[in-house]
Amino acid sequence: MDDRKTAGGDLRKNITLPLNTTYRFPVGDKTGTIEYSPATVTFTAGSFTSAYLGISVEDFALANSQHSSLAASTDYISRYWALNTTGTFTSPTYTVTADYFASDVNGTEANCASTQLNASTWTDGSSTGVNTLTFSGIPTTPSTNYITKGKRDQEIRVERSTLALIPSGSAANAGYDTVFASQTLSTTSGTKTYTIRNIGLSNLTLSNPTLTGTNPGDFNVSSASSLTIAAGGTATFTITFSPTMTGTRTATISIPNNDSDENPYTFNVEGTGTCTTTTNTITPTSGPVGTEVTITATANNLPGATVSFNGVAATSITYVSSTQIKVIVPSGATSGNLVTTNVIGCSSTNTFTVIKNVGNSCEGGSLALGGRGTDAVRAVRLRLRGATQGEVLPDHGPVRRRHGRRAGAGQGSADQFLYADDGRARV
Repeated sequence: MDDRKTAGGDLRKNITLPLNTTYRFPVGDKTGTIEYSPATVTFTAGSFTSAYLGISVEDFALANSQHSSLAASTDYISRYWALNTTGTFTSPTYTVTADYFASDVNGTEANCASTQLNASTWTDGSSTGVNTLTFSGIPTTPSTNYITKGKRDQEIRVERSTLALIPSGSAANAGYDTVFASQTLSTTSGTKTYTIRNIGLSNLTLSNPTLTGTNPGDFNVSSASSLTIAAGGTATFTITFSPTMTGTRTATISIPNNDSDENPYTFNVEGTGTCTTTTNTITPTSGPVGTEVTITATANNLPGATVSFNGVAATSITYVSSTQIKVIVPSGATSGNLVTTNVIGCSSTNTFTVIKNVGNSCEGGSLALGGRGTDAVRAVRLRLRGATQGEVLPDHGPVRRRHGRRAGAGQGSADQFLYADDGRARV
């Protein structure tokens, strides 16, 4: 329920040059009795085109009420003035004064300061006289523009290096300067400095910032330069990034404090861990399935590492030392990249050639070729075993004719291979 009392509209005046003209707004409210609480406005800078300023006064039926976002626990007045503009105000600067009643005062009037609500941000002026307020040097004419008086409670605000706001609860964002550049593992980034500001009028008390979230161990946050911040005062703290794993790393900064609606104040930070490019040494660099390969690291420790041969994972790995492992070439491996990946996600790639290990024993008896002369036989079919269709067999020299009769082939079923005059056998 809205308990404000208002005169039912605002009083508008046309604003023109010359500057330093004082415009008087004899406004008030009436509920049973007339309460006259006039305001004046003086423009000291700016230019104006079809410019109008209107002012209305808002009073509360309950004497201990205040503007809904003022957040003054003990010292405040239960009245505020709303300023409304139309037309064009170019680079204005102006001063507002307004009068109120003793019955509007809650707490200690001397503790109060004039204050302006510009959109969603309160800005404090000076502490002014009895039953009157003055706010000088206002530089804007926002659509939401309220003037009142009070001692606002402590209010925390965290700012990046440009002193622009980092909203509480915000995700990591380059615009908020909460995203670190890519960083090599086991190295530390440059330092980012952040400011904690008390935009209230009561003391802001803090505990030191802490790290929580997904990867808090990858970041370091310093203590705050002060744990008690007076009205308008500041403290600073710093954050660095030291990734322990590759990829995106995140954490949440949490600042416990006595702000009633932003405790703790939090925001997220982010960075990316990267590896140093290295090439391991492998011995041997070729061999058939079952070969033991020794891998020696030039950087990045190997305990817990995995190995693959052209995409086929090795299942037999022996850890010799922090920089050396032995691995057996797995079944199904083919020639290509031998990739070693350690537990922190860093990989090294070597080239390994898988050699086919085909048996050359014959099944059955010997083969004798008939005919005369010593000319090489262009081709003969042999019965061999242990080879695959299309496979090239080892070179054992050309097959040649000799004197004598042709003997029968060996017994038993076997694959047939063509042994050509290039000295190589094929299925």
